[in-house]
Amino acid sequence: MLLYSQIPDICCMSMPRSLLLLIAVLFSAPAFSQFSVNKDGTISTEEKEYNEDIVDRKIYREHIPLDGAAVKYIPFRQDSLYGFVDKNTMQFIIKPKFSQVFAVYPEGAIVEYSKDKYDGWYGLVDYDGKFRIPAQFQNLYKEGNVYHGLLGGVRDKSNSDEHAESYTLNMYYDENGRGLFEVKSRRQQSFNETDSFAWFFFNGEYSIYDRKGKLRKKFNKEKDVHFIGIFNNILVFGKDEKNNEYPQGIDINGKEHFRLRPKQELHAYGLIQLNDTLFCAMDANDEEVEFVTAKGDFLPFGINDGTIGFGFRNLFSYFISKRSFRVMSYDENKRKMGMISKSGKIILPCVYDYLGSEENGEFAFLDSATNTIGFMDLDGKVVVPAKIDPFSPRAADMINAPFMYSDCLCLGAERKEYHTAEEAKKAYEEARADGADEDHDIYGDLRYVYYDRNGNKVLTLPDSIKLAGHFSNGLAPVVARKSKGLGFIDKTGKLVIPTKYEIAVAGAYPMPYLVIPQFINGFAYLKAFKGYIDDKGHEYFAGKRVMDHYDFSH
Repeated sequence: MLLYSQIPDICCMSMPRSLLLLIAVLFSAPAFSQFSVNKDGTISTEEKEYNEDIVDRKIYREHIPLDGAAVKYIPFRQDSLYGFVDKNTMQFIIKPKFSQVFAVYPEGAIVEYSKDKYDGWYGLVDYDGKFRIPAQFQNLYKEGNVYHGLLGGVRDKSNSDEHAESYTLNMYYDENGRGLFEVKSRRQQSFNETDSFAWFFFNGEYSIYDRKGKLRKKFNKEKDVHFIGIFNNILVFGKDEKNNEYPQGIDINGKEHFRLRPKQELHAYGLIQLNDTLFCAMDANDEEVEFVTAKGDFLPFGINDGTIGFGFRNLFSYFISKRSFRVMSYDENKRKMGMISKSGKIILPCVYDYLGSEENGEFAFLDSATNTIGFMDLDGKVVVPAKIDPFSPRAADMINAPFMYSDCLCLGAERKEYHTAEEAKKAYEEARADGADEDHDIYGDLRYVYYDRNGNKVLTLPDSIKLAGHFSNGLAPVVARKSKGLGFIDKTGKLVIPTKYEIAVAGAYPMPYLVIPQFINGFAYLKAFKGYIDDKGHEYFAGKRVMDHYDFSH
């Protein structure tokens, strides 16, 4: 059964008294010297207060599954509270007292802490039960080797205008919980996976910090030159001349790396230099990626097929995580796909009807001569012969996952064959009753299969399986058609963890998506049960059923 519900509200209220001493010690560090701690545990300054009407009270918190090889301790949910157990002995090292566990790392876990009348706040707790970073944030994220805590909806008490714009207070810590720096912002771009710098905009001024907490640059917002952002450690500016954009890239020391003058209109929301002669830019209006040469010429293809997702904010992580990009021609009569490398080399021209995105250094392609799918490497060499049923990518689409090889097997699908019209009609009616719509008869017309590295079908799942996922750690999730229960099979197709669980939904209206659990070095997070199981089927939750789910209202 698909699950929907509400995200807990996050309100600006006092901190638990048990954290006063630790908070006071941490905030006595020079990096946070302008702040003091009230007797009730709240952070205090002369100029800030919380405005609950402005605070985002429906904060999106997607649980980050842990890596069983990287951590020693596993969250254990007892009714609605979490503690931590040793993964080998199953003995508690921290008894249940947290209302949520957001992420688990070797040095500690990001948890939500609530006590008595206090609403939950996020902090970093170590495995001795002490907070390295006090539980005082509406959001707390790990960004590489730093932690970023946020308090939103902060108001300036010196401003008498009750409608004055609020700001976000950002506090950064190292992995030991030592304060690095704090900064106010109304707009910002925090540290991504590889960039060394983050920028913050407040009261008409941009501030740029490095990961050690050093303020590296400040500059004012100017009328004719606007700051686009930091991409690959280059500061990108756009100069408005007759409503055209002329991006300029400089490094943190002020050295110019490029000045791009495109031969047609370019309103860039973000720009990355791939090499000395090629750039890619996210168009602010169309939300697609365009490629432009150093001479200002636009290439006849771009990324506009849904690979990236919505908006440029997700683009940089995509570009640094991939070595090649699937592109599509702009020719309306020949909407063909091709592949370009991160260095700008054209791996494949735009002549293919179907190409998959790069996953694990390879991508799927459709051989139009045989109407079958194979896989190529990033040099365009075939590594899996084209034998796979072309219906197969539909199976991955159903679980919002890439079409790829995982654990040496590729999840695929084949159309069911019906010998009579009556048999086909019956299957269609059963599918409609089971939830499939008229345009996408997704439950009635496919059967799940798995292919080996030679492109041969090695496992066919029975019609009793309604949904299947990728293999990881030798196990793959499956959902039974009749019971709609979630379980796991091994590579022989044997059900080794019973279909007694449920699949869950995340996201928000109008684009929710299924969350398919996967084992990561022995442990899988079951969103519908707010807890983990290991690959032997041992459950790390007990007592009252609690579900991790979302508010789909709008």
